[in-house]
Amino acid sequence: MTLTPGGPSAAADAASDKPASERASKDDVTEDRFPNGLSISLGGTMNFGSSTFVLNGGYTRDPLVTWSTSLSPSYSFPDATRISASVAMSQELTKADGDDEPYTVLFSDVGLGVSRPIYNFEHGPKLSGSLSTLIPVSTASRTDSLITTLGARINAAQRVGKFGLSLGTGVRKNFHRYTHPVRDPGTGRDFVTRDGLAINDIVTGISRNGGSELAGNTYFEGEANNTSFVWATSLGASYPVTDRLNLGISYGIAASWTYDSYPLDQYSSPYAKAGHGRSESQTGTLTASYEATDKLSFGLGMVTGGGLRSADDKRFRFPFYAFEGAESNLTTFFVSATYTEAIPL
Repeated sequence: MTLTPGGPSAAADAASDKPASERASKDDVTEDRFPNGLSISLGGTMNFGSSTFVLNGGYTRDPLVTWSTSLSPSYSFPDATRISASVAMSQELTKADGDDEPYTVLFSDVGLGVSRPIYNFEHGPKLSGSLSTLIPVSTASRTDSLITTLGARINAAQRVGKFGLSLGTGVRKNFHRYTHPVRDPGTGRDFVTRDGLAINDIVTGISRNGGSELAGNTYFEGEANNTSFVWATSLGASYPVTDRLNLGISYGIAASWTYDSYPLDQYSSPYAKAGHGRSESQTGTLTASYEATDKLSFGLGMVTGGGLRSADDKRFRFPFYAFEGAESNLTTFFVSATYTEAIPL
């Protein structure tokens, strides 16, 4: 059985382009709980952005409430090697700012992965590794022209008294058809830019003749730049209050690089640096999970994702709660339930 914190991917990871939200679940710091053989997990989550709870927020109040459900089949071998797949769908129940029409039901990419123990030190940490890829079927990935991703991760887990500690690091390489998001005008739908401008028959950006930014009869969104490579590291801890109640905390930090590299010129800011676009993000997660039965578990918690530094770049952000800018919904609260059933073969 597994319980995955249900903070929205928008907080720190939107499928293919934002750094991965490194949420530490129980399986990062305890032994694998999946039974041998085939099993299927069905999860449901309700998410509430921090702005939802702001009273008298005026124009800055932007409530965010979403639901999501996920399906995750997996097969575990006797040597603890595990292959898995996952898919999810979600819907926003409010009208927070976003690129999609209100109440749109969104489907995630199909994730595929394999993991297994690597080495167990005597009286020391247990090392495990995983490989991952995905089938890009989501609207976001298709807009970004994502072909697929390849990821690799290594994790070390160690018991210290009743505490479980984990440290993991991994990389992900994205493969896109274009370096920027595009849209095929053959769909008959307007392309709407981030500032709400509806585009019918013009190109929003600059492309080079023969360049990868634009090819054929497509629109190119110049305001965005697809992410080529991501490196993410996380540190987590868990504490079993009882045999069924578990508390967890994790902190993740990620750096991402874009495809395009830009040289400095006479118009560049004195603070600009030449090279590939780079950004850093962090994610802080607090969770509590309760195993009602061997098959059913419940969870609640909060996820805070965003940049390392404040908007004015004057200080570092506190990673576990966004004390400023509640309207941005950087902090999200969630409640979740997961049911796992072993399938006899």
